[in-house]
Amino acid sequence: MKDRAPAIDQLGRGGPGGRSGSGASWLAGVPRPEAAYAAFGLLVYLGVHVGLNGTGGDAEPTVDGMATLNQAMVLLLGLAFVTRHRRICTAALADVRPFLLLLLLAAASSLWSQAPEASLRRSLTLATLMMFAVYAHAVLGTLLICRLHVMVTGAVAFASLAMAAIVPSSGFDVGGYAGAVRGVFSQKNSLGDAMVVGTVALSGLVLHRRRVVATDLVCLALAAGTCILAQATTSFLLCGAVAVMTAVILLLIDASAVAVFGLMTGLMAAALALWVVWVVPVDLFEMLGKDSTLTGRTEIWAAVRQAIADGSVLGHGYSAFWLPETPAARNVWAAIGWVTPSAHSGYLELQLELGLPGLLLVAALGLTTLWVVARAWGAGRWATAGWALIVLTTIAIINYDESSLPRPDIHLLQWILAFAACSAGARPCEAVPAGPAPGGSPRQP
Repeated sequence: MKDRAPAIDQLGRGGPGGRSGSGASWLAGVPRPEAAYAAFGLLVYLGVHVGLNGTGGDAEPTVDGMATLNQAMVLLLGLAFVTRHRRICTAALADVRPFLLLLLLAAASSLWSQAPEASLRRSLTLATLMMFAVYAHAVLGTLLICRLHVMVTGAVAFASLAMAAIVPSSGFDVGGYAGAVRGVFSQKNSLGDAMVVGTVALSGLVLHRRRVVATDLVCLALAAGTCILAQATTSFLLCGAVAVMTAVILLLIDASAVAVFGLMTGLMAAALALWVVWVVPVDLFEMLGKDSTLTGRTEIWAAVRQAIADGSVLGHGYSAFWLPETPAARNVWAAIGWVTPSAHSGYLELQLELGLPGLLLVAALGLTTLWVVARAWGAGRWATAGWALIVLTTIAIINYDESSLPRPDIHLLQWILAFAACSAGARPCEAVPAGPAPGGSPRQP
């Protein structure tokens, strides 16, 4: 594939071993409106939404007018910028071709969907996210997007803490989690999830820089502290896991002997954790602030599996299940005794909406991602490959008990960007410096 370097990477800003400089010098050459658009898009796909406690936590899912307006702005502004950079954006479509199959399946599901209009509307949202991803990859580059993402994460964390301090009625969650900070999100788990993906973006910067600086530790501490205040235990653990994976990959890149020791230590710790889960699972759940039903998730999963068994092998249609007017959703709500907006499992959500074809397609996307990761690693693009592996691992873990797949959200955006970065040709900013390579063999200049 012919190498195609985004403008930000051609200038080499913030490459491995380099510094971004004072102020916003790393934005030099990037029009401010486009940088602002990218930051706005990240906020939209994070799901920032100032919640109000008036309706409580069990209100049935409804159309969010503000979210619709935000999506329309991302679409319209994106079309203008993509038109401006149409040649490079068109060429960049080759880097994300497998994900276009997901869009095709989502749109096609409207033919058998129990709510065709909802499926078509949500398919447009998915198409908008893919357009944003292609634009970000082709025009701005992954590094700049990661920098903007880290900045946005910090702003979201501070805004959420300020909201909790100034307007407690909106800044704290409701119901059983009334003491948990939710800030500028509709629930506390969304705030924790925002800290996780922000930490993933931070890992991309660290891997490409190939060293850790003081500001990285500050950002990690802010994300972890926000997760604690949000009582988002899973998100807190994931932030730590991302940090550990980043450190291991850094060691594999630049210190193979130490890396072997670190990897063995990590495997021993993982084995110990599995043993603890196997022997004393209830005690572990209590230690994490959860119960053995994973806060009612096991009941949801049982009801959802029944809905899958009762439905078509093609699913109920993209984003067409959790609607107040659908009998299947009401059956699930009646079975569990409360209104849940999702299956709390991305894998079950896939089967609900896109059936067996959706599950197989996403599995194929995962395997294809592993293939391009291996190819990038073999080509000496270790930072890019390592970051893509962290993105894929995070998505796989989160979707065990949260419904990210197949939503057009920040996780899918990161997945597309990581895949595209591995698929594209080597970037000038990823030029391999002289020195030993992983395994002790000399690096190629």
